[in-house]
Amino acid sequence: MSTKVTMLLTDKDVENAERLHRLTNSRTRAQAVSIALSLSSFIAEQRRNGAQLQLRHPDGTVQAWIMNGTTVTGLAVLTGAGPYVVVPPTQ
Repeated sequence: MSTKVTMLLTDKDVENAERLHRLTNSRTRAQAVSIALSLSSFIAEQRRNGAQLQLRHPDGTVQAWIMNGTTVTGLAVLTGAGPYVVVPPTQ
């Protein structure tokens, strides 16, 4: 099943859709948006179940995403026992 959706996008939304289109090698921007929706849904479900979102960089640094719902409100660089460095996310 599919549903056609028409909506106005901000310039930033269009920019993000283009970036996702390139990064995911999706066929269309619509498919890139679909991928983003799926990922957002997955993250929200995991957060609801108590999971934390962490990103391990190639140098071994682990970055925990501090989230309010599905909005990233800060980033914590986990460096062993702490203290952790918390910084606001970049826009």
